[in-house]
Amino acid sequence: LFRPIDLAIESVSQLSKFGINARLINAGSGDKQLKNELEKKVNYFGLGEVVKFVSWVSGEEKKILFRKSDLFLLPSENENFAIAVAESVCHELPVVISDKVAISELVRKNNCGVVFSELNANSLTSAILEAINDYEVLLINCRKTKNLLLWDNVILRWYAALDLIK
Repeated sequence: LFRPIDLAIESVSQLSKFGINARLINAGSGDKQLKNELEKKVNYFGLGEVVKFVSWVSGEEKKILFRKSDLFLLPSENENFAIAVAESVCHELPVVISDKVAISELVRKNNCGVVFSELNANSLTSAILEAINDYEVLLINCRKTKNLLLWDNVILRWYAALDLIK
């Protein structure tokens, strides 16, 4: 059973071997059994102090979480547009995502994150290390790219595409 969060947990463990004291915050809802399984994995890797699970976040709480973060991870095996990636870029937060995320071409084209192909912890860790090394460039490119993704601008492009604006 593939779960992106498993890759992220393993990657945090691998990052510590490179001297990087990463922390992982998994925001979202899930069933109790899944959370218990993930907590066992966290304990197996000895990451209880650096991996946290929070429930669904929205509004101001989500904005605070974006501001406190350095990267947004989405190592999914199949993801449509992925609004969370767009939100991250709009909050000037570089992303690390798999090429199975539909918005990955926009991320690649605008160099506002790192896109990786192999869905395993080693590839995710390598992508995170690349993002750390190129962080300032990715951050600048997030600032440049966010205007493409802000809702006010997106709706105007939709109106134009539908020929509603003359």
